[in-house]
Amino acid sequence: MMSKLQIIMFMLLSAIYITAASIAIALPNPKFPNKCFYGDETYAVGVYYPENKCESITCHDDYSITVSNCGSYAPPEGYEIVEDLSLRYPDCCSKLIKVDDQDINDEKDIDDEKDIDDEKET
Repeated sequence: MMSKLQIIMFMLLSAIYITAASIAIALPNPKFPNKCFYGDETYAVGVYYPENKCESITCHDDYSITVSNCGSYAPPEGYEIVEDLSLRYPDCCSKLIKVDDQDINDEKDIDDEKDIDDEKET
């Protein structure tokens, strides 16, 4: 069983890791003037939310592109990670759910500062 300190450290490190790993930048592609190019898609200037992905794609005025996503991490013991791809980024980012009791009240944002052990006492 993880201690309160271990769970808090996991959540803080996850938030730091997610923040550090969530942005990719692509430079303009001369083959696609006046467009942003990412993967096999081109984009006009603006913000896009691809279906079935938890990310945002921003095509800037200089035709550079920024891709933001949630990053990845491992859940603490007794929890699993779930995401809701029906929501837009960042609301679709992963949440921690207790494995043994998946009541909606047990859902936690990965960056939630509440202490998980406090819920066990209530």
